[in-house]
Amino acid sequence: MASGKLEFVDDPKLGKVGDKVKVGTEEAFIVGRNSSQGAKTAKEALEKGGVSRFVDDLVEISDDVDALKAKFDELDLAPNANNIINKGSKDPAWFSNPNISQAAKDAAKNRSQLRKNLKTLAGDEAHHALPISAIGESKIYQDAIDVGFEVNTKANGINLKKFSKSLGLTDGVHASHPLYNRVIDGMLERFRVEFTHLPTYTKSMAKNFTEELSTRMLKELDILSKQKGIKVDDLFRQGEGMGNLVPDTVYNEILKSFYKKY
Repeated sequence: MASGKLEFVDDPKLGKVGDKVKVGTEEAFIVGRNSSQGAKTAKEALEKGGVSRFVDDLVEISDDVDALKAKFDELDLAPNANNIINKGSKDPAWFSNPNISQAAKDAAKNRSQLRKNLKTLAGDEAHHALPISAIGESKIYQDAIDVGFEVNTKANGINLKKFSKSLGLTDGVHASHPLYNRVIDGMLERFRVEFTHLPTYTKSMAKNFTEELSTRMLKELDILSKQKGIKVDDLFRQGEGMGNLVPDTVYNEILKSFYKKY
């Protein structure tokens, strides 16, 4: 809704996912339809998860209509994306890249498995320590998946309380986390620059680093977010009430653990 609220509207003829529509006198934007969980309200759908497969990413930014529309357009209009809606699902642009393995694409497609593997309860979100969005951006992440890194298991996931102002879920810590994603992307890219040009580089090295990074972030998420109530996107921010993690420090400590395997 233009007001920033995520609501269910019982009107099968209203439109398709991605359409701008009017609900009464209010402008709205359809982000998903036909909840597989049988939810009757937006809050119930968020608590159960699975408004639709396509809305998995969008639902995290449901309090920001502009950001929501921008994210949809990014997915919908990306060149060479083959972005065809299929039962509420949409493939990102990188799925059309033949240089990215099917294993990496399958890991992204099966992201909802994390909820099942973590036995996520109502009101919680299953958070990927290394974001799904990073798969399409990072050769290191892709290489790690190719040799067995498990994206959608407890090796890369943690249950966190959902945060949504518009739905009254204000005691949670998991909402949109673009800064967190950028920092993780940066660490993966830094490792790529430092190691993939070496003649000794292997995909197993990528897997070992990715495991170290995921393990470290799961520890920080448990202590700072789950126990202390610091929002995911504040972990790398500095100041009172923030996580105060320093990317360079975290990366160097992870690298130190990585080197112990060689």
